[in-house]
Amino acid sequence: MSGYNQFCPMAMAAELLCKRWNLIILRELHLGSTHFNELRRGIPKISPTLLSLRLKELKTAGIIEGTTILNGKATSSYSLTQSGRETFDVILALGNWGQNWFEQRAITGNSEPELLMWDLQRNIFCDQLPQRNLVIQFIFSNEKQYPKWWLLFEPPSSIDLGHTDPGFDPDIICETDVESLTNLHMGFVSLAGLLKQTEIDRERGSMLVYFAEKFFLFGSLWLEFLKAEKMMQMGSSC
Repeated sequence: MSGYNQFCPMAMAAELLCKRWNLIILRELHLGSTHFNELRRGIPKISPTLLSLRLKELKTAGIIEGTTILNGKATSSYSLTQSGRETFDVILALGNWGQNWFEQRAITGNSEPELLMWDLQRNIFCDQLPQRNLVIQFIFSNEKQYPKWWLLFEPPSSIDLGHTDPGFDPDIICETDVESLTNLHMGFVSLAGLLKQTEIDRERGSMLVYFAEKFFLFGSLWLEFLKAEKMMQMGSSC
């Protein structure tokens, strides 16, 4: 496919960055993904073949670099070059624009549990969790293929994610639907609002609020978590 054939720097940048999946790949690299399988978890709908092609193109363009680590076997690792790191403000501005101008329904209508849970997993502050093994179970009432997910925390910093029962009793159980949790994750709804439509074990409800306040990266929500905790405490004392 021919390019724009313009001397405009914006048009030249768009020829590379606006090619399908490239901005999403850069988003994942900015969020800390470094290995091929990690990139695929953040972009579950891209094929391995196309992802390999896009990574090769970005590497040729000098946006990313790849290294091979030998630990018994060859493992490819990807990182941003200086040129790639300077795309951060571009991607952030594009995300802010989308959040401001796309309707909430359009955004959450594209919700998918794989990406949502992967994003929750990598946005946890491990150092602020109680330093003991923890199991958090999510049950999505409207998901047929993988309705149950587990997050397993092992101190000091190991967090595993899966949709197969690990065989441990959960410390936290959250039953909701994918769209509702996405709305919370994106900041479209408060935790207090979500709790009204979420089935949570009453004895563990305050624990859910506590952990949400402590380990979700999106600190702008923490006041909502505190408000919800107070509401639940008031409700339990009635």
